[in-house]
Amino acid sequence: MKILLIRNDNIGDLVCSTPCFEALRKKYPKAQIDIVVNSLNAPVVIGRENKNPYLDKIWVYTKTKHKKGIYAKTNAFLHKAWILFCLFKERYDVVIMLRIEPSKYSALFAKCARGKVCYGAGSKEDLRTKGIPNFCETPITSIHEVMVCFDILAPLGVEYEGEETAYAYPYAFKSQIPYILFHISSRRLKDNPYPLESLQEIIKALPFVIVIGDSEDKLRCKTLAKLENCEYKDTKTLDEVAALARGALLTLAFEGGVAHIFGACNTKAITIFDKVNIARWGTWGHFETCLQTKSQRASDVKPQIIIEKILDMLK
Repeated sequence: MKILLIRNDNIGDLVCSTPCFEALRKKYPKAQIDIVVNSLNAPVVIGRENKNPYLDKIWVYTKTKHKKGIYAKTNAFLHKAWILFCLFKERYDVVIMLRIEPSKYSALFAKCARGKVCYGAGSKEDLRTKGIPNFCETPITSIHEVMVCFDILAPLGVEYEGEETAYAYPYAFKSQIPYILFHISSRRLKDNPYPLESLQEIIKALPFVIVIGDSEDKLRCKTLAKLENCEYKDTKTLDEVAALARGALLTLAFEGGVAHIFGACNTKAITIFDKVNIARWGTWGHFETCLQTKSQRASDVKPQIIIEKILDMLK
């Protein structure tokens, strides 16, 4: 049997899909299980030497909006067209759109794959699903994204049996000094970042800390690195982030894709939430260390609460 999974959205969404990859492989050990991802989230599943224990072919395309200039955009467009042609030739038995609702491009990949059956959330009346061969709507009864994926796979007899989220890159960063890893950025906090003074208060109260962040937070990271017990790592890839997470005593992050990577790479992960539903997007396997105030403002999570939680977990 040939199965195609389509998960072409964000990093955290793909991380939340990884438990169902393992479950699907256990259910169908001899099946060809392929996946369509984009260049932004692909590192989650690519792994060492482009091999993943649960997946066969990994089709990676680049969104044209992520490229600058006509030449780069044209190349991205042509490469995506080539992947669509390859999917058309493969002619999959089963196509699965792993999304809470279909998108224009997930539907396009599903149409070209011409599955004998296509499972996904959404209605047959949705304009995006029209034209998908043999589309079957799967009812969604779960809340968390991890379990939503299992809802979509339910017609295949795939059940959740305690599978954990995973990040395919296997290496851990090696440091002579034990460290806590702190990712200080979140796309949801661009207009209301966690106060620098509060970040400094947290770091000063802890053992050695490595801070990382998005490019726009580089200045804040460098400022924090002036503290005696802090170092800034200017990470360039998600694999570097994952390696740092695996080598850390504990990870700390604001809600987002990196927080889900941390949860997949470290058994001790704390996530600070803003206006995000923890029941829907809580770091899988780490719900007890998802911190959120009644105001649902990350800036209202006091440094002392975070410090106490970290020190308690390090005992």
